[in-house]
Amino acid sequence: MMPRKKSLPLIKDFDNIPDEALVPAAEQPYPIPAHWRWVRFANLNTFTSASISPLNFPDTSFTLYSVPSFAVREPEITRGKEIGSSKQRVRPGDVLLCKINPRINRVWVVTSPHNATIASSEWIVFRPSYGASTYYELYFSSPIFRQLLCSETSGVGGSLTRARPKNVAKYPIPLPPLDEQERIVAQVTERLEQIDEAVARLEKFLRDSETRRHHIIDYAMRGHLTKEWRATRTKRTDARRSDDQPAAIPADEQPYPIPETWTWVRLGASTTFTGGGTPSKSVPDYWNGTIPWASVKDLTDTSISETKDHISNQGLQNSSANICTPGDLLLATRIDPGRASVARTAIAINQDLKIIRSLHFTTEFLLHFFNGHRDAIRAASSGTTVKGISVSRLSSLPVPLPPLNEQKKIVEKITSYTETARDSEVKASAAIEQLRTAREQLISSALAGQLT
Repeated sequence: MMPRKKSLPLIKDFDNIPDEALVPAAEQPYPIPAHWRWVRFANLNTFTSASISPLNFPDTSFTLYSVPSFAVREPEITRGKEIGSSKQRVRPGDVLLCKINPRINRVWVVTSPHNATIASSEWIVFRPSYGASTYYELYFSSPIFRQLLCSETSGVGGSLTRARPKNVAKYPIPLPPLDEQERIVAQVTERLEQIDEAVARLEKFLRDSETRRHHIIDYAMRGHLTKEWRATRTKRTDARRSDDQPAAIPADEQPYPIPETWTWVRLGASTTFTGGGTPSKSVPDYWNGTIPWASVKDLTDTSISETKDHISNQGLQNSSANICTPGDLLLATRIDPGRASVARTAIAINQDLKIIRSLHFTTEFLLHFFNGHRDAIRAASSGTTVKGISVSRLSSLPVPLPPLNEQKKIVEKITSYTETARDSEVKASAAIEQLRTAREQLISSALAGQLT
């Protein structure tokens, strides 16, 4: 930041604010209590830049407030010989305001008492002549100040934009007496901690959503989800096996115990795999037709009815692409092996997918099996750059085979759970947005003197 002009009047006493430091009514961003004052950034800032080249002190241990270290809110402790550029000296109580890419809200109060405390030149340093550093940290993080900071930037855009220190020096700051500043910080800090804790819990809930789904599928595949339902059925109606029942795999190869009415079988003993292909890209007539053509990137949900690419009948006939029928299961065997979706319409597939059909499994049951066992399928895959699972390995996978009516019940229960879980996730996302809005409103209210 440019050195402060010597003639610039500084605010050192709330009861004796120089007239030159006051912001005219027409430039005041919003109403504040009558006994507060709107003043200029520069009239509160006593900082004068003093640069230092750490390389001149190779063995000195510096406490460095760098922009990257803000993410963990811990300054770097490093020796001078490891710091390649000049820095600025800072001290406890200085408020650091990041000028690079100001859309990112980065404001940091220096707390290190170390004599060799330095900061990157990408910080605008604010050393208050009056008031509490934590109050200014709160204001510099507020929506109104962030809007000001982002409204006047230099650079070509994005991460290359910078706030201009000369402009920042003119920005207005709402100034209450010191005791009110401290009270505002105490009240807001307590409430923000509560909001941030609630947001953190909700974000963890959302992060864990996939793990919860895997747990419920694993629970279902072990027979636990339908345990009570199964107890109400009779062995006469539910345990009968047809003559074409797939052979059970040996007991020592069965991954885990399953109900006695179920059987462990090899996937290939009860399913068929149909591959696909890609029409030549050098023949325009093969493409942009009316037939949806799926690749791994199209398997984004548990069902698929549309694809990004389409081929023509000519393209289908002159390639190894195959077309599925509605209700078939599409499985990725390369790139992201194990990802699966149920086709809701006729779709052609490329060579990274397989059409799965079975006489003994319902499509939806296999869908949940694959989505719940993607880690195992990836582990069975090979390849250095692109992972893939061969049909032979896929065929050898052990799969628990419940009676068909129980498969349908399992799918029904997983679907019910999934719908409930998605509803909860939508509500959690909405709650996070509401809390973030409440956070901004709390800060804005506090800085307008509206907290009780």
